Amino acid sequence: MIQSAAMKRIQQHLDPFLIVTLVLCGFSLWPLLRQAGLPNGDDVLYHVYRAAEMDRAWANGVYLPRWAEAFYEGYGAPLFHYYASLTYYTTSVMTRLLGLDAVNSLRLVIALCMLGSGAGVYGFVRAYAGRAGGVLGALAYVYSPYILFTEPYARGTYPELMAFALFPAVMWAYSRVIRRGDALSVGCAALGSGLLIITHNLMALVLTALLAGWLGFGGMSSVLVKRAALRRYGLGVMVVGLGVGLAAYFWLPVMREGDAVKLNNLIGVAQLDYRNFFVPTYDLFAHSPRLDAGAFNGLEAQLNLGVAQWGLALAGVLGVVGVWLWRRDGLAEGAVVQTAFF
Repeated sequence: MIQSAAMKRIQQHLDPFLIVTLVLCGFSLWPLLRQAGLPNGDDVLYHVYRAAEMDRAWANGVYLPRWAEAFYEGYGAPLFHYYASLTYYTTSVMTRLLGLDAVNSLRLVIALCMLGSGAGVYGFVRAYAGRAGGVLGALAYVYSPYILFTEPYARGTYPELMAFALFPAVMWAYSRVIRRGDALSVGCAALGSGLLIITHNLMALVLTALLAGWLGFGGMSSVLVKRAALRRYGLGVMVVGLGVGLAAYFWLPVMREGDAVKLNNLIGVAQLDYRNFFVPTYDLFAHSPRLDAGAFNGLEAQLNLGVAQWGLALAGVLGVVGVWLWRRDGLAEGAVVQTAFF
């Protein structure tokens, strides 16, 4: 009787559409299953060394290291003091629990990021566009070129990939704060914001700003609907502050001791200076050129959106508006508001 009751509870909370989402997102793992090791991406070796150094610190009983003493020919570096290190905490946990080395723990990180991205987007989108919308949103996110190929393989920027994987779950948690406002949702949202900050320095700033913009936009739109919803959005803003406070052990020393290292080296060369990568409006809306693969620079990246991307975006907007005109209910209205923001 106890087992049957437990099974019934599991079946009640088990979402078959979530399982379908995870299965469909699982095909993104084919490059990992096809061969061993990691690709020769731009930053792969950096993260392998850092994962191994974090594990060495854990083996010596230092679980929140600030100094990577084996780096730079044994001179060491304050890497973990200034660089968000949740990725390396995660690989060290995998080493302890599963006996994986640095390379294979990073392979598992990639797999978890792909599946976690799909689950997070599904949960967030489902609240505003239903289960079918959640599945489509998850597939569009996971199979976008930047998530599917650039991050895990071409660049090998695993902390940034983890930030993009964690962010949908954070948005999902905040959507529950807006809809429910219970203690569990508040705790999950605050914890998610804190983890996001210690995942990747730059993406923490960008994605937290996006989250704050989403809360502000939702709060303004709720003024026209319900004041109770406005209070929930205000609660969400306070939860963001709580999450930032949870990660203060990392960002506060960075701010106070930034002059102890040469942080300006992060943008010291043109290739690393973000200001050189803003795309002019004309180029952004330009047609994609027909590339000559035989030319020396025929495969050079083109920083434009392209007709296909704008066509798909326009089709999505028209589809959402069409559903709203057809149904005229709360679910369709929520989808329209989310589409307007994103």
